[in-house]
Amino acid sequence: MSSKAKPVKKTPSKNPPKEPVSRIDLKKALTLRIKNQLTYDAIGIQLGVAGPSVFEALKPWEQLIKNPQAIEAYRANKGDILTSAEMALVSLIPNKAKDKKSSLGNVAYAIDKLDHIVRLEEGKSTQNILYADIDRHSRELRRELEGLGVKVEDVIEGEITVSSEDKGE
Repeated sequence: MSSKAKPVKKTPSKNPPKEPVSRIDLKKALTLRIKNQLTYDAIGIQLGVAGPSVFEALKPWEQLIKNPQAIEAYRANKGDILTSAEMALVSLIPNKAKDKKSSLGNVAYAIDKLDHIVRLEEGKSTQNILYADIDRHSRELRRELEGLGVKVEDVIEGEITVSSEDKGE
């Protein structure tokens, strides 16, 4: 009998060693998880790392990205969802006198913030700036510059600088 031990045959592990988080492109991993709705294993294949490593790398965001489909649904309907939340807050106003948990001011503040966000989502302005005022000021400035013998284009391109002496101050 031989006392030589037989070589141990190594079989591939189902759980390959985890790569350090620093080796994983977090931006790409998050994009693949949220936008492409890929599993951690599928992301790992694309990034050349193990799926469990991707899971570990994305763990700080796990509570926020548990359901990628819900994120996309929210994104697609964000304006309507925020408008609904605003409506729910507005419906609280008549009963605020009875409710001691939050003041009417708190509700009004929340409504204002939601309205601001909804306007941004819809591509609307969040400040009352009239285009007509901007246009009028622009024409007045152009006339003033032309009266000084200065071309507006030269000022825009930075070729002309105006000092306080030039302004007559």
